[in-house]
Amino acid sequence: MVADFSLYFKSKSNLGYRIENKGKERMVWVEYQLIDKEKTGARIKNLREKRGISISEVSTFLGLGSGQAVYKWQRGECLPSIDNLYALAKLFGTTMDDIIQGE
Repeated sequence: MVADFSLYFKSKSNLGYRIENKGKERMVWVEYQLIDKEKTGARIKNLREKRGISISEVSTFLGLGSGQAVYKWQRGECLPSIDNLYALAKLFGTTMDDIIQGE
């Protein structure tokens, strides 16, 4: 069976896929929010400060050589890897989804 996959942008912050199977009257719409690096960085900073954890302590906990990566995340220049995101969630006592999207 052949399926057509179409990519649609509903807005700048959401992305969706529409899947139509030829010969069937079935359409699936999947929509999810894109990750905003600046907002994620602000949440990392807020969670860190709320718990009184220094950047040095975060970098030591994650096994990073310095705090440069943490500073970059907080400024929204880049995102943590999945491994670091998981570790941050454990350190902050929250979920990865809360760090990325906020609850």
